[in-house]
Amino acid sequence: MKHTLLFITLIFSIGALSQDSRIIFKFKDGVIVEKLTRDYLTGIAAIDSINSRHQFTGIRKLRMGGLNSNTFVVSFPHSDTESVIREYSQSGMVEYAEPDYQGGGGGVQSGVNDPLYFRQWGLKNDGSFNMSPAVAGADIDMENAWDIEQGSADVIVAVMDSGVNLSHPEFSGRLWINTSEIVNNGIDDDGNGYIDDVFGWDYANEQNIPIDDHGHGTNVAGIIAANGNNGTGYTGVDRNCKIMVLKGLDSNNFGSYSWWVEAIFYAADNGADVINLSVGGSSFSAALQGAVNYALSNGVVVVACMMNTETSAPYYPAKYANVIAVGSTNPDDTRSSPFFWGSASGSNFGSHISVIAPGNFIYSLAHNSNT
Repeated sequence: MKHTLLFITLIFSIGALSQDSRIIFKFKDGVIVEKLTRDYLTGIAAIDSINSRHQFTGIRKLRMGGLNSNTFVVSFPHSDTESVIREYSQSGMVEYAEPDYQGGGGGVQSGVNDPLYFRQWGLKNDGSFNMSPAVAGADIDMENAWDIEQGSADVIVAVMDSGVNLSHPEFSGRLWINTSEIVNNGIDDDGNGYIDDVFGWDYANEQNIPIDDHGHGTNVAGIIAANGNNGTGYTGVDRNCKIMVLKGLDSNNFGSYSWWVEAIFYAADNGADVINLSVGGSSFSAALQGAVNYALSNGVVVVACMMNTETSAPYYPAKYANVIAVGSTNPDDTRSSPFFWGSASGSNFGSHISVIAPGNFIYSLAHNSNT
């Protein structure tokens, strides 16, 4: 079997935990909240009453580009989200209310003259890979593809993950820059709702430098776009594209759905051609589905992992319609089960998988060094 897509969405098994103190809700059409008051009131009496009664600690509108999203995330000092969601639904004012679920990313190991290219069996497999049984030709024929196309600097790939080692030499000249923003002047120059977002955004820490403090994001970005044929380290699949860095996972490799929603809207509104989502959670979310649909409606290709929990159960956002849902194979062209990092792991399976491709024993870049 030949594969046509490298498995750039490598992740491991986690469930969709919810942020017990946070809820996402969307007002119905016709219910407009232009701006929260100084006391963080929406001006919608039924909702403000619920929030006050449950002693809410914060509320903000989700940033969805030019859309008047009417979608908010609200925090409470207790974990009884079911009662609040029920009251929101009974108010007649909201289209939906749901926990701000949490998902995660995964663990992956950190004519081409890149000295470590011999480890990249997914690109060229001659059957000699010595860490696992290997079958020659069980790869994506990357060298043949490079003879035809090596990518374009006009293509922007948004990597929504744990961030990226922005100073890694393998990303030199490859990072997307928001040229409409002036560095560190404290002003939202382009009016997109983000101050000084020159290099993308860190949703986990709500700041403008999306530095990788876990490792997963740098690894994934390297698989996609590490500079190739430069005599250093590894090579990415695309040697010319730009990487838009959006940090939607924290240092523990977990992320809230609300972060992912905003990151997807950001990518779609700022020129991304592809969004790579090496993340997933087991809970359906109307808010997350809305973000994915928005990206798709704007011509963005959305690629997501279907997780590695050794099950046919679907994960999100990979399960949403028209998302390219990816599964993983081994160097011997079999389904990855287990992965090298865990005996209970395995690439998920089922009719909801769009494509399978090399995904076990995949080497790439480190977030805490230049290797």
